[in-house]
Amino acid sequence: GEYRFSHAMVRDAVYENIPVEKRKAIHRSLAQAWFRQKPTSWGPVAHHAEAGGDIPLAIRAHLQAARDSMRVHAYDRAVFHSESALKLSPPKDAIRCDLLLIQGEAYNMLGQVEASRRSLAGAL
Repeated sequence: GEYRFSHAMVRDAVYENIPVEKRKAIHRSLAQAWFRQKPTSWGPVAHHAEAGGDIPLAIRAHLQAARDSMRVHAYDRAVFHSESALKLSPPKDAIRCDLLLIQGEAYNMLGQVEASRRSLAGAL
């Protein structure tokens, strides 16, 4: 079923009363269902995968959301998604290079030259 709340405080109160493991399971199920449907927007997949503890899916979804954000010139969103994935990915994971390149390009487009240099240097 679908629930809509007239006020965020009501939504938050209901959410907080759901046991943590059940919340994680719900988030995981939502992320996996969206992933199977070939989403057009990867941000929600990343959010629910991360909240559900499905870290490999969260990393992949954040990467795709960062790529999509770059395509539509949403550079701040590209930074957000690349940073989120970098925080989740293991230090030696090959995907980090792609994430750092995207992040470096996004920072450059935002005029943040030093941040861009740091990201691009990390990709080397």
